[in-house]
Amino acid sequence: MQTKYKYIEFKLIERKPKTEVWGIYNIGDGYLLGEIKWDIGWRQYTFYPENAKFSESCLIDILDFLKQIKMEYKKGFAGIY
Repeated sequence: MQTKYKYIEFKLIERKPKTEVWGIYNIGDGYLLGEIKWDIGWRQYTFYPENAKFSESCLIDILDFLKQIKMEYKKGFAGIY
């Protein structure tokens, strides 16, 4: 799974029994931009931004990462989906 992009990097913060929490960091200064974690109500991984700005290319990278972890999650529950 790709975790490093041109300007941002995704780092695993916490591994829970069925899901994970990922931090999104600026590669240049290591600033935390937000988190990706499981949302129980939506039943999917969602993006929780911090007080930050995002360019179009950063948002595309975040979307790409969300798609990757969604696929990884579904692999673990292949009989359900």
